[in-house]
Amino acid sequence: MNALGAGLLAAATLVALGLGAFALRRSLAGLVVGVTLGALGLVLASVTLFSLTGAVSSTGQVLALVLIAVAAAAAVVLLALHLAAARAGAREDLLPW
Repeated sequence: MNALGAGLLAAATLVALGLGAFALRRSLAGLVVGVTLGALGLVLASVTLFSLTGAVSSTGQVLALVLIAVAAAAAVVLLALHLAAARAGAREDLLPW
Protein backbone atom coordinates (compact mmCIF):
# COMPACT_ATOMS: atom_id res chain seq x y z
CA MET A 1 0.00 0.00 0.00
CA ASN A 2 1.42 3.39 -0.94
CA ALA A 3 1.48 6.50 1.24
CA LEU A 4 -1.67 7.94 -0.33
CA GLY A 5 -3.67 4.79 0.43
CA ALA A 6 -2.36 4.57 3.97
CA GLY A 7 -3.15 8.22 4.68
CA LEU A 8 -6.66 7.94 3.29
CA LEU A 9 -7.28 4.72 5.22
CA ALA A 10 -6.20 6.40 8.47
CA ALA A 11 -8.39 9.42 7.67
CA ALA A 12 -11.40 7.20 6.93
CA THR A 13 -10.83 5.37 10.22
CA LEU A 14 -10.78 8.65 12.16
CA VAL A 15 -13.94 9.88 10.45
CA ALA A 16 -15.71 6.56 11.14
CA LEU A 17 -14.72 6.68 14.82
CA GLY A 18 -15.90 10.28 15.01
CA LEU A 19 -19.25 9.43 13.45
CA GLY A 20 -19.62 6.51 15.85
CA ALA A 21 -18.92 8.68 18.88
CA PHE A 22 -21.28 11.34 17.52
CA ALA A 23 -24.04 8.77 16.96
CA LEU A 24 -23.76 7.26 20.47
CA ARG A 25 -24.14 10.68 22.19
CA ARG A 26 -23.79 9.37 25.73
CA SER A 27 -22.65 12.75 26.98
CA LEU A 28 -21.84 16.19 25.69
CA ALA A 29 -18.12 15.47 25.99
CA GLY A 30 -18.49 12.34 23.86
CA LEU A 31 -20.36 14.34 21.26
CA VAL A 32 -17.60 16.94 21.05
CA VAL A 33 -14.91 14.25 20.96
CA GLY A 34 -16.75 12.65 18.04
CA VAL A 35 -16.91 15.95 16.17
CA THR A 36 -13.23 16.55 16.86
CA LEU A 37 -12.22 13.10 15.64
CA GLY A 38 -14.23 13.59 12.47
CA ALA A 39 -12.68 17.01 11.89
CA LEU A 40 -9.17 15.66 12.40
CA GLY A 41 -9.92 12.83 9.99
CA LEU A 42 -10.90 15.43 7.41
CA VAL A 43 -7.69 17.35 8.16
CA LEU A 44 -5.65 14.22 7.57
CA ALA A 45 -7.52 13.45 4.35
CA SER A 46 -7.09 16.98 2.98
CA VAL A 47 -3.40 17.16 3.80
CA THR A 48 -2.83 13.69 2.34
CA LEU A 49 -4.70 14.44 -0.86
CA PHE A 50 -3.18 17.83 -1.48
CA SER A 51 0.37 16.77 -0.54
CA LEU A 52 0.62 13.44 -2.31
CA THR A 53 -1.35 14.09 -5.51
CA GLY A 54 0.83 16.90 -6.81
CA ALA A 55 -1.78 19.61 -6.32
CA VAL A 56 -0.98 22.91 -4.64
CA SER A 57 -0.28 21.81 -1.07
CA SER A 58 -0.94 25.23 0.45
CA THR A 59 -4.66 24.76 -0.24
CA GLY A 60 -4.67 21.62 1.90
CA GLN A 61 -2.78 23.40 4.65
CA VAL A 62 -5.26 26.28 4.73
CA LEU A 63 -8.15 23.82 4.85
CA ALA A 64 -6.41 21.98 7.70
CA LEU A 65 -6.01 25.22 9.68
CA VAL A 66 -9.69 26.05 9.24
CA LEU A 67 -10.76 22.58 10.40
CA ILE A 68 -8.43 22.76 13.42
CA ALA A 69 -9.94 26.14 14.33
CA VAL A 70 -13.43 24.62 14.16
CA ALA A 71 -12.36 21.74 16.41
CA ALA A 72 -10.81 24.18 18.89
CA ALA A 73 -14.00 26.25 18.91
CA ALA A 74 -16.00 23.12 19.69
CA ALA A 75 -13.70 22.40 22.64
CA VAL A 76 -14.16 25.96 23.92
CA VAL A 77 -17.95 25.61 23.72
CA LEU A 78 -17.74 22.33 25.65
CA LEU A 79 -15.67 23.97 28.36
CA ALA A 80 -18.14 26.86 28.63
CA LEU A 81 -21.08 24.47 28.92
CA HIS A 82 -19.36 22.46 31.65
CA LEU A 83 -18.56 25.62 33.59
CA ALA A 84 -22.17 26.78 33.27
CA ALA A 85 -23.40 23.40 34.51
CA ALA A 86 -21.01 23.51 37.46
CA ARG A 87 -22.18 27.00 38.41
CA ALA A 88 -25.82 25.99 38.07
CA GLY A 89 -25.20 22.91 40.23
CA ALA A 90 -23.59 25.03 42.94
CA ARG A 91 -26.78 27.07 43.32
CA GLU A 92 -29.69 25.54 45.16
CA ASP A 93 -32.49 26.83 42.95
CA LEU A 94 -31.00 25.64 39.62
CA LEU A 95 -30.25 22.10 38.59
CA PRO A 96 -27.61 21.19 36.01
CA TRP A 97 -28.96 19.36 33.02
